[in-house]
Amino acid sequence: MKELLQNNIKNCKNVYNYNKNRLKLVKNDKKYKNIQNLDFVDLQLLAWIKTVICVREKLPNIIKLIDKVILAKSSSAGSGSLIFGDHKNGTYGQVEEVLKLQDRKVSLINLYALVEDLTSCLKPEQKKFIELKYYKRRTALAVAEELNIDERSVYRWANSILLKLLVFAKQNNWSSEFFCNQLQNEGWLYEHYEKHLKVLSSK
Repeated sequence: MKELLQNNIKNCKNVYNYNKNRLKLVKNDKKYKNIQNLDFVDLQLLAWIKTVICVREKLPNIIKLIDKVILAKSSSAGSGSLIFGDHKNGTYGQVEEVLKLQDRKVSLINLYALVEDLTSCLKPEQKKFIELKYYKRRTALAVAEELNIDERSVYRWANSILLKLLVFAKQNNWSSEFFCNQLQNEGWLYEHYEKHLKVLSSK
């Protein structure tokens, strides 16, 4: 799975070129409390980062559902027809559907692995924050109590962590175009992305 992800990333490295001179690296988390502290923020990439983090917990269930659909379609086509191709029963069409589902499954597995790689740059307490706020969808008050911080600090933590993930993504040449290419067949993810982009753009 890791190998497949790395190959996809390598293929997309030249898709997007950004101005490195305008990017400030996060060397001190306290210095970057707000998104506005960066001279240049790629809001589209930031929206994708927030999107993939927010949907990460849904991915295993979606992958399982796709597996069930693949199994059902393969069974209905029949093993002999799948091999030899039965024009009368439209088996070629079914085979094509199965192959598309397989591609979709691989893309979602890659996305899950990518989120794991993305969050690998975080400190343990920051990973815990991501788990509580984005994976488990806890309220700001619940997150604050769990991490023993002030409720107002939750929003500062969120900004700081998102910026750190943004810098890490840029260092790995993961652009908004990269995410678009990877997830072009996932319309439901685009809906999440557009919602996050709208919120970020209004700040």
